[in-house]
Amino acid sequence: MPASIWLRLSNEQEASLRALIERLAGAHGTVPFQPHLTVCSPQSAASDENILKSIAEECARRVEATEFVLDHPVIVAPDGEWRNIRSWRVMRTL
Repeated sequence: MPASIWLRLSNEQEASLRALIERLAGAHGTVPFQPHLTVCSPQSAASDENILKSIAEECARRVEATEFVLDHPVIVAPDGEWRNIRSWRVMRTL
């Protein structure tokens, strides 16, 4: 099964950023996900560049923190297709 390795945020920062991601996902009709930095993963099809640019610009306006601590490495795998974000599960904490 293909998997991805993420670095996750500390608890307080993760909660704050997760709330923002949930609001943006609802506003843009996308799926909320856990905030993370993907270290490596299988390649996926590219998304629409204009939509991603718009969302990135909105994030830049809304994110108050200027630094994040990524100190919780995990291995993540989907149940099926990588594009099915709802199926992503943390398989192991490193």
